[in-house]
Amino acid sequence: AVSTLIHASGKFRVTHDFHPSASNNLYEVTVSLENTSGETINDLRYRRVFDWDVYPTPFSECVTIQPDPSTVEFLVDATNDGFMDSDPYDSFSSKPLGGEDGFAPFTDLGPADHGAAFQFQFDPLPAGETFTFQIYYGAAGNEAEAGAALGTVGAEVYSFGKPSGSDGSCTDSPNVYIFGFAAVGGDTQFTAAPSTSRSPTVNPT
Repeated sequence: AVSTLIHASGKFRVTHDFHPSASNNLYEVTVSLENTSGETINDLRYRRVFDWDVYPTPFSECVTIQPDPSTVEFLVDATNDGFMDSDPYDSFSSKPLGGEDGFAPFTDLGPADHGAAFQFQFDPLPAGETFTFQIYYGAAGNEAEAGAALGTVGAEVYSFGKPSGSDGSCTDSPNVYIFGFAAVGGDTQFTAAPSTSRSPTVNPT
């Protein structure tokens, strides 16, 4: 499926192309930002915002966002505020929890009703040119499987949403929700899972 939006300014076209990825646990979204104006766009931004609501404890989840935005070329900031405005030219905020300010990086923040927000700023885009990167979303049975899935697709930035236990602790059972980005100027965060395929057995004749 492909979704295309022409910005109200008429200066650029944003296309999201949804399709399966190299991992059975993830869908891939190829995002294309095309400069349709007659001049260079010097302040090219993109924001992704979402509320996790992880099964079976929606409104009480634990959130991880990694790595430190300062280590990723195009990632300006990332927080746990999944309720802010998605306009990348609007103010950027967080939801402080338990003494943490909600700004990445953090691991297993919560449990609470929160999500993730990512703010990117890309290099100036000349007229007629297109910048492309990837988004990944999906789920896995536990955190190890989630990491292996992100390793398979080479994700450089990611968030995990995990349920909370009856004692208020964070757990990766029965599932971990996954969101990630690639081709945004960072390093791959996980190693891909080893292949389980086997070479065919040849019986001597």
